[in-house]
Amino acid sequence: MPYIPSPTPRHVPCGTGSLTISVPPSMQVSGPPQVIAKQIARLPGAYVTTQVTAASQRRLGDDAALGRQVALMRRPEFDYTVGEPTPLPFDAWYFPLEVFVIERGA
Repeated sequence: MPYIPSPTPRHVPCGTGSLTISVPPSMQVSGPPQVIAKQIARLPGAYVTTQVTAASQRRLGDDAALGRQVALMRRPEFDYTVGEPTPLPFDAWYFPLEVFVIERGA
């Protein structure tokens, strides 16, 4: 589930979610979202894959037409973007997620 800076026209929206993670005080949470996304993906306990999967599964369960569209894909892949971080108490940060599906090799 790779991070993408922005979806291409071939990406199909497939859910939204969030990451709320603790960030070590020594880590600077600033910069472009793609830099931050790479930093948080490496943190223990960031559970990016779990959150991306949960967001996409919720959407696929709620949208039968999207579920059929994904089922017809030979090689579906779920990608995600992160929005602007919001600081929370106790060195935690909130990141909105958007999940997209794309057929690789199409």
